[in-house]
Formats: sequence, C-alpha cells, structure tokens
Amino acid sequence: MELVNKTLYIYKFFVPVGLSTFYPYPTLDPNGYLPVVYYGAPILSIVVVGLTWFFRRKWKPLLFGIGFYLITVVLVLQFLPVGEAVMAERYTYLPYVGLGFVFGHAVSFIWNKHSVSQGLKFALAGGVGILFLWFAYGTYERSKVWKDSETLWTNVIDQYPEVGLAYKNRGNFRARNGRPDDALKTSTLPCNRFRMMPRFTNLSVISMQKKVNSSKQSIITTHLSRSIRKNHLCI
Repeated sequence: MELVNKTLYIYKFFVPVGLSTFYPYPTLDPNGYLPVVYYGAPILSIVVVGLTWFFRRKWKPLLFGIGFYLITVVLVLQFLPVGEAVMAERYTYLPYVGLGFVFGHAVSFIWNKHSVSQGLKFALAGGVGILFLWFAYGTYERSKVWKDSETLWTNVIDQYPEVGLAYKNRGNFRARNGRPDDALKTSTLPCNRFRMMPRFTNLSVISMQKKVNSSKQSIITTHLSRSIRKNHLCI
C-alpha cells in the first residue's frame, strides 16, 4: 500500500485531479480485485527507480530530485496503518520540492540545448505556461471546496459516499451553525450506506445535542428515537 501511495503522489504532482481531504482504503470489486492503479503502481515505481539509477551519472539533477522525494516521503508513509485514510496530500509538501527540482531542470535542459529548434522551445514555453495556468485555475477552484467544513466534507461525500466520517463532520458543522434539521438528514441514513465508520452517524447526533440550543434538543431527541425504532440509525 505504501508503494501505491508513493506512486499516486507522483501522479497527482503532474495531474492534480480528484483531490480529496480524505482517501478511504480501497474495496474489492465483485471479482475480488483491487482498482487497477494498485497493480500498476509497483511497476511504475520500478520504472522510476530504474531510470533514476540508469541516468545517475548522465543527469545528476534527476538522482538528487528523486532521491530527495523518496527520502522525505518515506518518513510519512504509513507502513503501519494509522486511522482510516490511505493517503493525505499534506504529507507531500516537502517531498514535492524534489519533483519540482527535476521538472525545472528538465525544462531548463531542453531550453538550453543548442540542438533544439526555436519552434520546439516556443512550444515548450507555451506548454509550461498552459500547465501553470491550469494549476492556477485548479488552485482557485479547490479553494472553494475549503470554504468551510460543509463544502469540504460535501466534496468528500461526492467522491466517496461510503465514508461515515464525512457525514458526521458535515452534520456537526450544520448543527453548530443553527441547522439541526439539515444535520439530522445527514445523520440518519441507513447503516448499509456506510462502508466506513457507521458509528459516526450515531455520534453525530449525540454531538449535535450538545451544540444546539435547548429548544432544538427536544426535536433532535424525538427524531433520534424515531430513527432507532425504525432501525434506520447505526448504533
């Protein structure tokens, strides 16, 4: 799993799509297989390490950059699983310096190579410019997701609807902001909706009772009791 994470971090450095504040562990498909990325990642890792070793003397920036990435990222890989998330992009802030170093040197190497035509250099500059504009746009759009806890955890639910923690955190945010009815809609979904942490649906309601005013607590208690009787709430 750690090998997969290391490879996925490299992929997301160049293609930052499908970002999430929470990445659950993968599930098996009906045939008992993991997603294909978990089989391709070891191969890609071997290729990256092999190319780095092959060019270690011909192009030392590659050796330094990949080495820096591997040394720093290995410190945050979960060799012993901790929590329910398989990976987290916040662990890559320092390791990405190594990948950025390689990318920058690669662009500089091509640009300064005398055998490269001016047309190709202009194409390279245009491609890098477009890439940076895409990154800038993606950063701006991603900032909307981090507006508050509701938008953040709604984004997780949209991508991974089986993660109970996301419903719990979104429900608590709504309750804290005077919307217990909306919060309860989140917290009384059937247990079979949740692959991960169904207990949070119950804990969310209990937390809500502590966060809203007394006039609303009776409503929550009534709704909770009704849900328990109908066996709709995870206990």
